[in-house]
Amino acid sequence: MSLMKRILAAGDTVSPVDAADGNGCVAGDGRVTGGSRVAVGRAAAFPVARARTVGYALLAVVAISVAAQFAVPIPGTPVPVSLQDLVVMLIGVTLGPVAGTSAVITYLGAGAAGAPVFSNGHAGVLWLFGPTGGYLLAYPAACCVIGLATRSPHRRIRILGGVLLAQVIIFGGGILQLIVLTGQSLESVMSLAVVPFIPGAVLKIAFVLVFAEAWRKWRAPPRQY
Repeated sequence: MSLMKRILAAGDTVSPVDAADGNGCVAGDGRVTGGSRVAVGRAAAFPVARARTVGYALLAVVAISVAAQFAVPIPGTPVPVSLQDLVVMLIGVTLGPVAGTSAVITYLGAGAAGAPVFSNGHAGVLWLFGPTGGYLLAYPAACCVIGLATRSPHRRIRILGGVLLAQVIIFGGGILQLIVLTGQSLESVMSLAVVPFIPGAVLKIAFVLVFAEAWRKWRAPPRQY
């Protein structure tokens, strides 16, 4: 698989070693010989690969910001239904643990700095410490977990475990912060922060699993016959 397809498909940055490998050498008179021409070409493509990864990360920030604006309130709970967690998990699948987590952290930083990227156009540091802030603060860890799990080829059980663990991390962040803010018991907070969202979470997990499998097959190198 070509270097550009690796970047487009995997999303992760490529190390300088991978970008500059090749068989050959530079002759004493400075001429590039043999496989070193390939190495020079790959080394030249490395900054482009980095730039593409940054571009994808910025697109991921935009995607989370847009998803945050589709928040539907639920009676009886301060936590709305949104597609943010789904988008965060998909970013973990497509960009991987490093670029994906960096994109999510950038999103949180932009919102904390005042950009209206949180649900329904909200912004500011205080929003991260409000009723829904626990979910937001858990997003980087969830994205990283999914990114690591989906980089394990041919291990569907590990991918399933990673997706489930990511959802648990998101719910756990929301529960902990609501307990601190409200002083209510764990059972009461779970009835507000988890139970109403279980059906949607099951659908999102199923979607992520299907998407991860399709993504893995697309980015896999072609078989050699």
